[in-house]
Amino acid sequence: MKVQLFMPKSVVGRGPNNGLYWPPSLLSLSSYLKKNIPKIDVQIYDGELYLDNNELKKELDNNTDVVGISSTSLNYPNVLEIAKKAKEKGSQVILGGLHATFFKEL
Repeated sequence: MKVQLFMPKSVVGRGPNNGLYWPPSLLSLSSYLKKNIPKIDVQIYDGELYLDNNELKKELDNNTDVVGISSTSLNYPNVLEIAKKAKEKGSQVILGGLHATFFKEL
């Protein structure tokens, strides 16, 4: 099983980790998955380390089973772009983070 976890770049201001350290929520999720699912391939992508969202979207792999995306109010437009592209490639998409939790009914 292959899982890709994304924290897209903020469209306003700067992200919570500002490219200085890996997103803690994605590190925790990755650690949990690796501990509990043998032979899983988990990759983490920090959007703050990319020039723009188009460069980040290039990291989406056609062979990925699940794409997890961490959303906030500041990166939500980029979250939607990555989710759409991942679905086009046939991946299951799961949104998490503050925005997804707050607007869970939508």
